[in-house]
Amino acid sequence: MENSKMSGISVLFSAVALVLSVIAVIVCINVSGRTKAQYDKAMKTIEAAASTNEQTEKIEQPPKQDEQAAAVVSEPKYIIKTENGFVVAKDNDGNTVRSLNMPEFLLSADDREALSVGVEIYSEEELTSYIMDLCN
Repeated sequence: MENSKMSGISVLFSAVALVLSVIAVIVCINVSGRTKAQYDKAMKTIEAAASTNEQTEKIEQPPKQDEQAAAVVSEPKYIIKTENGFVVAKDNDGNTVRSLNMPEFLLSADDREALSVGVEIYSEEELTSYIMDLCN
């Protein structure tokens, strides 16, 4: 009799854990959708500001030090893409440098599309930032 009580308690705890896991996944998906919408809005604002700057700046200025450093790095250091249903980051030699346990189906449609082709990353900081954006 005591054994059946223990198995009943185990089933109850398993059911509670399953419900909490489903709720966590739903919350993550909703947060990811909002983050993507905010990202798209920010990108539109940046593009609008950039087009305004291009029209108003007619005097050519020498490139700043950061721009010169960026010009030297013309080849991406990493490519982030989906492989076997999960997100991975690979170096120029095709070696996996980071593998995320993030299933592709949890990503937004825009992220899935971009990662199916591969996203070029030019620095370690950009890699970390991109991964953090995907996880949020």
